[in-house]
Amino acid sequence: MVKKIRKVSKKGRKANYAVPLLMPLTVLAGARCGGKPLWNTFDDPPSIRIALSRHMDAPILLADRMLPLAEYLDWNLRSSPGRIAGMFERSAIIPMGPPPEDWESSQLPRLGLGVLVALVKGENLQSFFTQTGRELSEIDRVAFENAIGPCLQIIPGYDRFLYSPPISARSINQGIEYLNHLTREAFGIASVPYPGPFEPCPAEIVSSIPTHEPIIL
Repeated sequence: MVKKIRKVSKKGRKANYAVPLLMPLTVLAGARCGGKPLWNTFDDPPSIRIALSRHMDAPILLADRMLPLAEYLDWNLRSSPGRIAGMFERSAIIPMGPPPEDWESSQLPRLGLGVLVALVKGENLQSFFTQTGRELSEIDRVAFENAIGPCLQIIPGYDRFLYSPPISARSINQGIEYLNHLTREAFGIASVPYPGPFEPCPAEIVSSIPTHEPIIL
């Protein structure tokens, strides 16, 4: 007889919790602010992860590429950060697999989502949440942009790389609205007609995303 192993999770102030985070971003190419593909697998995910872990002052798990909103909404682990942490804590990289090719065709700006999971002690959760949404320091900003730039094919001095700092995944619509503000402003500076905002996430999806979850061992 084979005994089934039951997965368990620790709880309480001393336990580690998984906190789902997102970074909405876009790249505006050249003077016309055109769109660029955002879905390439990261060349050096540890460098990106280290910069963001330092910024958040907590260990970070990082998806190995950006996700379009539609793919994020279809992702079956979107609302299971504890399970994600249990599966990928050792590697600290969340493998997303190849994206569908038809998401590469548009010349309009694309909305990409950087998917993160922070590992936080229960006793530090409250203070951690007060740090989400704060701007990256100059050191962390440069390290993050230098690490992610080659993969997103960013040409310094030519492209505009716009992004929200890491935010709670439950705040996805606030992050998208913040990115819309940056994008609208960039189009105004370039004197190029604004193509309109990125669409928000449906409210029922937002409500299904936990703020944090015990890690499932």
